[in-house]
Amino acid sequence: MKNILDYGIIPDGKNDFSAYIESALKEYKNVYFPNGKYLISKPISMPSNSKIKADKNAEIIAKDNCFNYDCCYGVVTNEDLINGNENIEIDGITIRDSLVYNIKPTACKNIHISNVKIVGCWRYNSDGIDMHNCEDVVIDNCFLRTFDDSICVKGFDCYYDGDVEKAVNEAMYRNGKAYDVFKNVVIKNCTIWNDWGKCLEIGAETRAKEIYNI
Repeated sequence: MKNILDYGIIPDGKNDFSAYIESALKEYKNVYFPNGKYLISKPISMPSNSKIKADKNAEIIAKDNCFNYDCCYGVVTNEDLINGNENIEIDGITIRDSLVYNIKPTACKNIHISNVKIVGCWRYNSDGIDMHNCEDVVIDNCFLRTFDDSICVKGFDCYYDGDVEKAVNEAMYRNGKAYDVFKNVVIKNCTIWNDWGKCLEIGAETRAKEIYNI
């Protein structure tokens, strides 16, 4: 496992090291973050079969302009955190004060989200865990306090002035594969505290041939 500090990163929370972090993940797949504060200015794309391990007091901090509210929620863009991957495990992290969705797997398979704490999400659209056309998902032993929706099972959809049908179709059928079904989701042993939205929801985006076994 590669120590991220070997890339010359100074974990002081002041300098943007987004490009260094992405380079380390692409080159080594498994990256270790010692204690410290790591500033990023954009979502970090994780390749398939990659892993981030962090010390208890390691923080990855997003700048205020890290996310774009004009993006197409639910349609695959280069800003999706987890996109088209398999065998994903997210375990033992705390996410706080997110501007938009905290965890957003899109067209992924075999996902296990466990022992995750999400807090400080007092904004609209700062949903907890929103998934789009995924398969074989287990979410367990998590604590989520959100203002907007906490855990959502979604299809694809898009909110913008362009060709919505074209964008959705390109998201669902790409690279010779189809991502048009959402199935097999288990949510158990979680504490969910919701202030305004819904604790558990299917939708509002529901572009899928089938959504079942939830």
